[in-house]
Amino acid sequence: MVTNIFGRTPEEAAAIVSINGGFNLGTRLIFPIFSDYLAGAYWAFVIAMWILTACYGVGFGTIPAFLTDRFGPQYTD
Repeated sequence: MVTNIFGRTPEEAAAIVSINGGFNLGTRLIFPIFSDYLAGAYWAFVIAMWILTACYGVGFGTIPAFLTDRFGPQYTD
C-alpha cells in the first residue's frame, strides 16, 4: 500500500513495516505490565472498552470508503 497507493519507495515501505513491528512488539510487552498495575480499576476498564470500541467503529466506518476509492463503486453491493 505504501508503494502502490502513496507512491513511496520500497525503502520507505520497509521502514514503515519495521516501525510497525516495533510498535507491535512494544505493546505486547508494555501493556500487560501496565494492566497488572491497573487490575481491578473500574475506570481503566471502561476507558479501555471505549477506546477498543472506537477502533472497531473507525475500521468499519472507513473500510467501505477505502474499498470504494480503490476498486470503484460497482462493487458496493
